[in-house]
Amino acid sequence: MSEFFCFMLMYAILHRMRAILRRPVHSSWLLAFASCSFCAGVALSLLVGLQWVSALWPLWVTLLGLGVINRRVVGACLLIVGCAGIGLSYGISHHNQRAVLTAYVEAEVTLRGEVKEDPSRGAGESVSVILENLSIGERDIAGSVWMQLSTSEQYVRRYDTIKVTGQMSEGFGTFGASMYRPEILTVERENQGDIAGNVRDSFAEKINRHLPDAEASLGLGFLVGLKQALPAETAETLQVVGLTHIVVASGYNLTILVRVARRLGVKVSRFSALALSLMLIVSFVLVTGFSPSMTRAGLVAGISILVWYVGRKLHPVVLLSVVAAITVFINPAYVWGDVGWMLSFAAFIGVMMVSPVLQAYFFAQRKPGLLRQIIGETFSAQILTLPIILLYFNSVSLVAIFANLLVLPLVPLAMLLTFLTGIADYVTPIVASVIALPTSWLLGYMLNVAEWLGSFWWAQREMTIAPWVAILMYAGIAAVVTLLYKSTGLSLRQHNITE
Repeated sequence: MSEFFCFMLMYAILHRMRAILRRPVHSSWLLAFASCSFCAGVALSLLVGLQWVSALWPLWVTLLGLGVINRRVVGACLLIVGCAGIGLSYGISHHNQRAVLTAYVEAEVTLRGEVKEDPSRGAGESVSVILENLSIGERDIAGSVWMQLSTSEQYVRRYDTIKVTGQMSEGFGTFGASMYRPEILTVERENQGDIAGNVRDSFAEKINRHLPDAEASLGLGFLVGLKQALPAETAETLQVVGLTHIVVASGYNLTILVRVARRLGVKVSRFSALALSLMLIVSFVLVTGFSPSMTRAGLVAGISILVWYVGRKLHPVVLLSVVAAITVFINPAYVWGDVGWMLSFAAFIGVMMVSPVLQAYFFAQRKPGLLRQIIGETFSAQILTLPIILLYFNSVSLVAIFANLLVLPLVPLAMLLTFLTGIADYVTPIVASVIALPTSWLLGYMLNVAEWLGSFWWAQREMTIAPWVAILMYAGIAAVVTLLYKSTGLSLRQHNITE
């Protein structure tokens, strides 16, 4: 009797598993599974390092193909294994290339490379730059180098090719190596140079003619992500009150511009809205540079507006998974420890997934107004980024919610007034001076809010957590959001960040 019972139980389990494995899976979720598996494989490559895995790429491609053909659960399992193997092989290959760079640590080298992003102001006359497309002597080297330069002799800009000599030091984060105060040998700049950067710098000069330094830097940070001229004290204050994300080029700034472009363009036609939005996205990314956060923001906004144009709905999980895979494919080091990349995705998960759930739970189906939307998105982004901030920066702003509430609703107006001030100067400086008055008042108000909130002794508190604590925090957040989501009956597929 017991044998018969065991046989029937085994038969029932196998029958159930067979039914599950033969269930169809939507193609969009297959794409999400493939993207997440690829990213997971790249991440594991830093820990595993099994060289023979790379030789199995025909197997991984075969499994990927079988998974695409068989769009069922069993096919999804094959696809996950295949994409994870491809990601593992891809990551191991890039890790081996970076190992060549680390071999030069503690050695005196002559390094040549291209400045990837806008230099960041450091202490005194120093600036921090990131170099890519490296070469040491006649040998090309993969990876990137963080470098602190003295700018007392030569001015370095984005996309310049510089040649330096000095001692190579150990890297950190996503950087294979670092160099401190090397001697600058040459600075090469193409005839046309960085065209988008030249346009931005010319526009910045117009703004600086009519606004005080701090206000001009804040306005340019809103509009084009130009933060180098921001006074050190102001930058520190903005960090204390949790407003740094609005000064640098971020997804929030780009989202504002795309929403405005779509709403203006749709009055003519859907195609006009699409064309205007895509043109704005490309222009904004070119002007601000291809940083991890801007690459992600540009991809999210671009795919979202394309999905809106064709009248389709895309789940945020699918969208963010695909964007993550694209950015990791561009630079595997993002998933190996780029804090900016992690914060960027955590914030967008909060805005695109957590905020709609909270709005639906507390306010049912009522469409949120501007103020309620800002509060919900800010709170969600702060909660999702909190574990990463505590883990890597060991501090948390206790006034961030209040600072964002008092400042964020006015950012679109500040961006508009800053833009009009710069444009008016091309026509007549007199009109620009008139527009600069309310612009200066508004930007000054924002700076005063930051200084006031940052003056409280309890505005920022130091706190250190272990990695396992961060994991538990995310597990708790996920559990709470899941319970709220199930109780609301909300469909996240209906939400589009550009609307």
